[in-house]
This record gives sequence, C-alpha cells and structure tokens, in this order.
Amino acid sequence: TEGERDYNQVPPIILFTPPPVDVDAWYKERGPPPDGKRKNDRANGNAKEYGNRVKQVAATLHCPVLDVFELLGGDEGSQHYGQYLRDGLHLSPSGNQLVYEGLTNLISTNYPDLAPMTDGRGKYGSVGVPLEEQLWSELV
Repeated sequence: TEGERDYNQVPPIILFTPPPVDVDAWYKERGPPPDGKRKNDRANGNAKEYGNRVKQVAATLHCPVLDVFELLGGDEGSQHYGQYLRDGLHLSPSGNQLVYEGLTNLISTNYPDLAPMTDGRGKYGSVGVPLEEQLWSELV
C-alpha cells in the first residue's frame, strides 16, 4: 500500500572518509615508534589520501560519502581539527557530534524516507521513519 516501506530493498550504502590525524597528539598519547625508524602510518597525509580513494569508490558505486576529513577541517591544521580528536586519532565528543550532524544531514538530503519523521520544528512529520516513541528532547 502507499506509504509502506519495501523491506526487501537493498539498504543504501554510505561511505565515510577517515578523520584527520594529529600526529603530535598521537605520539604524546602512544609514544613514537620504538626504534624511531618505522614509518608512521598514522599521518594526516595518509588519512587524506585514503579519503580520496574512498571518494573514488563512492563515485564509481554511485553512493554518497561523508567526508569526515573535510568536515573536521583536515586541511586547516591540527590547531583547528585537534579539538575534534580525543588523542590525535580517535574522535572526541565534539568530533562525534559533528560526524553525527553530517550523517543525519546526508541521510535527510539523500534518503529523506530513512530520516526520522519530523518536520522543521522537531515534531512528527509525514516523510521518513515514523517515530514510535517521544523524541529524546521531549523526555528530558
């Protein structure tokens, strides 16, 4: 019937690029390689290059990509993106928040029928996944 979801459809695939890397903060957390000679694979340039490859795959497969590297300001220097990394490598709460917002915006834009069913004022709407319970903001 109209308005019902076809659960036999293949779910959409969304690819993510890796976040930037703050090498100095990562070494402070973990220490440099023991022999000092081993190549550092945890480098911002490697994260960016890997992300570029992810974007190529996404273009080939015609699927959206959340560019976490760009979202967190990977080209702006660690003084900017360092605030979004807990230890130079893993996301901090504010980094996770930005990725969450980026993902929900991507879903709302590309797959509005999969976004939470709310209108512009945060109330229940007519497009998206129906809410079976109250919004968390209504519970606190």
